[in-house]
Amino acid sequence: MLWAVYWKGKETRALPNPLLSRKGKAVFLTIMAGVLWGTSFPIIKIGLSSIDPFAFVFWRFFVSSVALVIVMLLLGKLQFKITDKKLLVLLGIANGTGYLLQYAAMGNTSVAKAALFINLSSLIGS
Repeated sequence: MLWAVYWKGKETRALPNPLLSRKGKAVFLTIMAGVLWGTSFPIIKIGLSSIDPFAFVFWRFFVSSVALVIVMLLLGKLQFKITDKKLLVLLGIANGTGYLLQYAAMGNTSVAKAALFINLSSLIGS
């Protein structure tokens, strides 16, 4: 994005700022997602040393659900148009079961192996 800058009565063009561009924002958000995802496994391992896996999963999803509802209310985009409730319930049960199994298994393996198994699950499932 170029913008005009007036200096000594003349219009000059400023160089584009790569951090403010759409691509720059996308790269930054992708890096942040990777950092957050990458740090989640060690944090989960630390958390599981003091709390039950079932309670950990419950509180993780409870806090994130409340935060999401608050953000959606603030943005004015809280709408529920569920067309296929059976599929939604099935996907919710499958996702919750997957997280419970992951958290329960992390007590028996290293963080690196857990991350590897989780990443391989998309290849195994396909």
